[in-house]
Amino acid sequence: MATSAPRATASTSTSPALGDRFTGRELPDDVNPDVPPFFATHVPYPHSVVTVHLVDREGHPTVRARDEVLEFFRKRLTT
Repeated sequence: MATSAPRATASTSTSPALGDRFTGRELPDDVNPDVPPFFATHVPYPHSVVTVHLVDREGHPTVRARDEVLEFFRKRLTT
């Protein structure tokens, strides 16, 4: 049975590798409890705000996180 990496491990390893280009965001673990079984078992914290962990309601923290990701891509792909 596979186990999930603790959240701190993923964040801690990404930040030094990307330096000041990395902007970490943390959402409450229970931000969207209605996820497919794979994510409930192997990704027990909100990670995929563009897909499965998105709660598509105005003002929701996952919508703000998704919008930040999309804005990043807009800027990078249009300049």
